[in-house]
Amino acid sequence: MEFRTNGKFLAVLITVAGILGTGCRSQDEAADAAGNHRAADDGMAVPVTVTAVQPADVADRLELTGSLRPLRQAVLTAQVAGEVKKVYVELGDPVEKEAPLVQIDPRTYELAVEQARANFRSARAAYEKAKADYDRNRRLHQSGDVSDFVLESARVQLASAEAAYQSAEAALKMAQKQLDDTLLKAPFAGTVASVPVDPGNTVAPGTPLVTVVDIRRLRLQVGVSEQDISRLRRGQRCIVTLDVYPGVEFRGKIVALGPAADPQTKTFPIKIDLPNSRTHPLRAGMVAKATIIVKMYNQVSVVPLSAILKQAEAYHAFVVSDNRAYLRKLVLGPRQGERVAVLSGVRAGEWVVTRGQDQLSDGAPVRIVEQN
Repeated sequence: MEFRTNGKFLAVLITVAGILGTGCRSQDEAADAAGNHRAADDGMAVPVTVTAVQPADVADRLELTGSLRPLRQAVLTAQVAGEVKKVYVELGDPVEKEAPLVQIDPRTYELAVEQARANFRSARAAYEKAKADYDRNRRLHQSGDVSDFVLESARVQLASAEAAYQSAEAALKMAQKQLDDTLLKAPFAGTVASVPVDPGNTVAPGTPLVTVVDIRRLRLQVGVSEQDISRLRRGQRCIVTLDVYPGVEFRGKIVALGPAADPQTKTFPIKIDLPNSRTHPLRAGMVAKATIIVKMYNQVSVVPLSAILKQAEAYHAFVVSDNRAYLRKLVLGPRQGERVAVLSGVRAGEWVVTRGQDQLSDGAPVRIVEQN
């Protein structure tokens, strides 16, 4: 049987075949393009090291360094002139309040007291006689037995005797004070810090004789910036450490905040008091560091310092998600060793780039080579 092909039907078959062929080529080309794009991304991906953002409790600390001073210090000087007869103490001796320290020869001052006392007695007797005379003349004047002149003379003599009596009394007190000043006594309980004189030395008023310090408590005075002074308050606790006692902590407390800045250092003085220790004795002049916890951040996000980038006075970090790195702006909190708290910008559980970020831009593809 002869098969005849209709011309119109053949044209339709050829057209359908062409469309199918074109469709197959389009799918193959799309697949090839997608493969090439993935290959290009893999080739451009920057190798990076990432670290997980961890939550942690972080303290905002203020660290200040200064020298310890005694809570009280008295430089005792000679109040009278004379020869030093006896020194009762030596360097480092503990003393109680009113304990004798140095004796200046008292003999001249003892004689002065005896003379002043005799003058005082004489002046008191003259005053008492003048007062008795005045009282008698006043009664006689009232009865008309003495004149106004006699009464006025008695009054003048009484006033003169009273002035002499008061002067003699003051002179006796002065002589007694000078005698008392020949014996130097401790003004408070403390420790002898210096004794620059020896028996036999002749001293004048104002000559330093003994320095006494009270180191049962010590004081650390340091300066803080204007940004930090507003964050501190009186009574705030702190930890004091010294290199001489590694690992030992002393408990201190802020007792005073300066109302004005030092004109030279531009810092505000604060005073921190702390008790001395018998097991780890502190001495005036030792260098100490005070650590003040200004604020606690509980379970805040923490990242390594190596993840932080500073750009145009702002801080950033790259966060990796779906094999791409995205630049985030951060608000930083206090530093804790080699890590820093992040108050906003990243969340716990995210991954930040800690190595390789110098090759990154926002949205760049990455290939993680190490996770920490």
